[in-house]
Amino acid sequence: TYTVSDPWGNPLLVLSPEACVRLGNSGTVTAGAAAVTDLLDQYAYIYTYDTLLRLRLKKLPGCAPIHYAYDTEGRLVYSRDGNQAQQGRRSFMLYDGLGRVTLTGTCRDALSEEFWLATAPDQPARTFDSADAVADLEALSASDQGNFAEARMLTATYYDGYSFLSAADQSRFAAVRPSGALSTPSGLVTGTLTAVLGPDAAADTIAPLLTVSYYDTEERVTATAAISHRGELLTTSTAYTRGGLAATAGTAL
Repeated sequence: TYTVSDPWGNPLLVLSPEACVRLGNSGTVTAGAAAVTDLLDQYAYIYTYDTLLRLRLKKLPGCAPIHYAYDTEGRLVYSRDGNQAQQGRRSFMLYDGLGRVTLTGTCRDALSEEFWLATAPDQPARTFDSADAVADLEALSASDQGNFAEARMLTATYYDGYSFLSAADQSRFAAVRPSGALSTPSGLVTGTLTAVLGPDAAADTIAPLLTVSYYDTEERVTATAAISHRGELLTTSTAYTRGGLAATAGTAL
């Protein structure tokens, strides 16, 4: 394996053992530029960085390149792989005011390939801190077609409290929540939403799967409740020893 790096030690080109074999003992390709291009496409790892040394392009052997874009806070906000490029889609990430990921999803790709260049400007930093990720993403998609057209949620993450729970959810989870559980577990993940994906439009009609976590005063998870794609409630509970080790754990439907 051979690696070519920039002055800061970041790899730019990595030739796999198979690439070295095909180069031969001379270390050169005599079949011309087309053969070199094909060899790099099939057997080399290629990386491109911007002026802030952030990864902007990664190409794995035999695959289309993966592109990355960042906001003015230096956070990854968009990415696109080869399959998404063919579909005209890209992935996105949104953050709260503390820089924590609150939502991931996919949306329509940028209108121009210049968006993905290493020299392209950073995207404006935005804050997405919502108690209703699904509804607020729909509103964002409608109001900002340039950046989030046709947005679809993949995951949402909630922190610090349980305001994201509807009245119906609070009633359903009331028996799961342990007595003495923290009501505002600052800095901890309290809930997640996960989209249900499928081969046809029927999957879009299934509500995202909700999982809720409850913590004790030592900030240890003592109970979780999750709703399955069938609407079943799956619960787990954990008890701890005086030394902080998990003593018992149970799961129930």
